[in-house]
Amino acid sequence: MAAKLEEYNQKRNFEKTSEPEGEGATPEKGLRFVVQHHIASRDHYDFRLEWDGVLLSWAVPKGPSCDTRDKRLAVQVEEHPLEYRNFEGTIPKGEYGGGTVMLWDEGHWEPQADVAEGLSKGSLKFILRGRRLKGKWALVRMKAKAGETKANWLLLKERDEYAKTGEGISEFTTSIRTGRTMAEIEAGKNEKIARNPFSQADVQLAKLVNTVPEGEDWLYEMKYDGYRILAYIEGNSVRLITRNGNDYTDRFQDITSSLIDWAAGRTMVLDGEMVITDAKGKTDFQALQNYMRNPKPQSLTYIVFDLLALDGADLRGQRLIQRKETLEALMENAPKNLYYSKHVKGNGEESFAAACETGMEGVVGKKADSVYSGTRNGDWIKLKCDKRQEFVIGGYTLSDKKTRGVSSLLLGVYEDGELIYTGRAGTGLSESDMEELETKFESLKKTDPPFKFAPKPRSNEKITWLEPKLVAEIKFAQWTEENLIRQASFKGLRTDKDPIEIKKEKADD
Repeated sequence: MAAKLEEYNQKRNFEKTSEPEGEGATPEKGLRFVVQHHIASRDHYDFRLEWDGVLLSWAVPKGPSCDTRDKRLAVQVEEHPLEYRNFEGTIPKGEYGGGTVMLWDEGHWEPQADVAEGLSKGSLKFILRGRRLKGKWALVRMKAKAGETKANWLLLKERDEYAKTGEGISEFTTSIRTGRTMAEIEAGKNEKIARNPFSQADVQLAKLVNTVPEGEDWLYEMKYDGYRILAYIEGNSVRLITRNGNDYTDRFQDITSSLIDWAAGRTMVLDGEMVITDAKGKTDFQALQNYMRNPKPQSLTYIVFDLLALDGADLRGQRLIQRKETLEALMENAPKNLYYSKHVKGNGEESFAAACETGMEGVVGKKADSVYSGTRNGDWIKLKCDKRQEFVIGGYTLSDKKTRGVSSLLLGVYEDGELIYTGRAGTGLSESDMEELETKFESLKKTDPPFKFAPKPRSNEKITWLEPKLVAEIKFAQWTEENLIRQASFKGLRTDKDPIEIKKEKADD
C-alpha cells in the first residue's frame, strides 16, 4: 500500500496541508467513488474510483458530462488514499494542488468487467450510483503522443435512462456533503446541511391483543413481514439500522441510493419495514431471506410509516397524526421502492378482517394522538391473522433420511433471564434453509442444553445442543396447556433481533 501512495505522499507537505496522509485505510463494503470540484491553477474535476485499497484518480478539465456525445478528457494522476474521498476544504497556496476542493458527488460504483484487465487494455466500463452521476459510464485510454508523460483517457457517458442532452452538471454548484458553494468553502463557512438531533433511538413496539379497540382515535395500518429499519439521512449519507442496532446499510444499497436521491439534501429519520412483496402486494418474509443470500435490489421495498426527525427538528414529541401527515406529503413523489404506509382512521374490525381475507399477516393499530416513546406502552397494538412470533433456537435433531440434514429445530423463549423450552419446528425447512442452518450451527454446538428444563430425545433421535444465538420466525397453530407450540413451521431467521429479547407474546384482552 505504501508503494502505491508513494507519489501522493512525496508531492505533499502534511505539516502545511490538511489533506489526509497516505497511510492506507480499511476498505468499507462496496466500492466507493467520489468527484471533487477543484479550483487550483486550473478549474477542473477530480474523478476517483476505489480499487485495491486506493482511489484511482483522473483530472477531468471540463468535468463529467451526461451527454453521450461529449468525450471528456481525463488525465490519469497519482493514486490517492481512501480517506481522500472525505476531503473538502482548502489547500494552501504554494502547495501542490493549492486551491479549493468541494465534494461534488459521491456514491458506489460497480465494474462491468475485470478491472485489472480493463486498466491494462485501456477500456474500463462501470455503473455509477451517485446522487448526480448515475448509470453506465466508460473510461477509454487514448494512444500516447510523443513526449506525453501522463496517461490521457476519455470519460464517456453511455446511453441509458440517465443520459441527458447537454452536459447536465453545471446546475450543481454546491457540496453534496455540506451544501456549501466553492466561495463558502474558501471562506471557511460552516456546513449548511442540518444534522439529525439524535443518532440512535429505541423503536416504538406494538402490544399483541385479541380484540380491536373501539373508537375513532385509532389509526390502522397493514402489518408487514420484514425487517424493522430506522433510516438516518443526512445530506448524502444514509444509515439503515435494525431494531437491535445492526447496520444494514451496505446490504440494502439500492434503497440507500433511493433515499439519498429522494431526500435531496434534507435531513430526516424514518421508521419503516424493509420487505419484499409478491405479485399481489403481499409481503414475503421467505423471499426476503432469499434476498439476503442472493440480493436482487429491484424487488426490495422500504415501507415507511413514521417520521421521527426532519431538518434537524426532533418530531417524536408530536402527535402521530401530525407526523403521518408531514410524511405523506414528503413522500408524494418518492421512487417506487420507497412506499408510504397508508392508514385508516377507526374501522379496526373491518381493517383486520380485510387483512386476513387478503392473506396479510394482520394489522397494527396506533393511537392518533400518541407520541413516539420508543417503548411497548400500548399506544401501538397488533392483531395477527395467524399465530406467529420469534423463538430462540437451542438445538436441533438430524433426519434419518440421507438426503436431508436438519430434521427439526428445538425452540425456546426467555423468562426471567432463563431459556424455556417451547417445542419444535419440523416443517417449512427448504434445502437451502437447511444448508444455511447447518453452516451457522457448526460454530454454536455445545455439550449441555441451553434450556432450563431440556426436553428428552425421542426414540432413535440425536439432539445437538446449540448456544442460543440464533432467532427464528415461526408460524404455529396454538399454544398447549403445557406452554408448547403445535404445528410449528419455520419461516426464516431473524438477524435483526437479539435472542435475549425473545419472550412469549401474550395478547391483552
